[in-house]
Amino acid sequence: MSSVLREYISMLVGEIRSTKKGSAFGDKFNMKKFESLDNPNMLLAYADSFLQKLGQGSSRAAYVFSSRYVLKIAINNKGIAQNETEVQVATNPETKAIIARVHKADPDNKWVISDAVRELKNEKEFADATGLDWTTFIKEVKALFKGEPVEDPSEMAQAMAATMKANDLMFGDIKEITHWGKAADGRVVLLDYGFTGEVFEKHYSQDRARKTAPPDAATVKPGATNAANAKTANIGPKKDSGDMSTVPDRAKKTA
Repeated sequence: MSSVLREYISMLVGEIRSTKKGSAFGDKFNMKKFESLDNPNMLLAYADSFLQKLGQGSSRAAYVFSSRYVLKIAINNKGIAQNETEVQVATNPETKAIIARVHKADPDNKWVISDAVRELKNEKEFADATGLDWTTFIKEVKALFKGEPVEDPSEMAQAMAATMKANDLMFGDIKEITHWGKAADGRVVLLDYGFTGEVFEKHYSQDRARKTAPPDAATVKPGATNAANAKTANIGPKKDSGDMSTVPDRAKKTA
């Protein structure tokens, strides 16, 4: 295990140990109790009572769930749409292992549990982690996505371009270094990928033209809050989710 990865896991474990103990909801986080909550405000309140909050963006709030997982809760219908998209992308057989995997999700997409990912800070970190030059990687992805010939492209660029085509991902998000991170299993992956062309057209096109996703839970500083569009979602009746009371210790292959 690399020193960077050990440091990252230690940081997450430290955050977990610093979580609040005891609240009106009880003494510890209970997954079945959490799943039974329908109201988004109650979901947020329950998570706030036990988990370390990483941040809140325009559509979702994120919490440290364990040393391997992050819990993302939708705070409005835009967040629900992004959660739904992440589940669809993660379970699409054409998606490559270039994204943060989704391991558990609410059937109504109010929340998802995905890989914990440490955001890359600069192009050097990307090069150190992948052995690839960032500028070259982005040029290869763009060309492959457009169907242009590329001489000896990297496997990572091919995987990203294939995943973009299969899921209508927006190139504006791919080319931002801060939209990439390192998962606990060592993979360099795309962080939030719920902002597709379809989500933009349905939920954001009337706000303003944009080529990249709005600030979200994984792209804001810990504890920060983006108050824009932070109205709670109008969620319908809960569907039968079956037995989903545990999160796997090992990452399941979803892509």
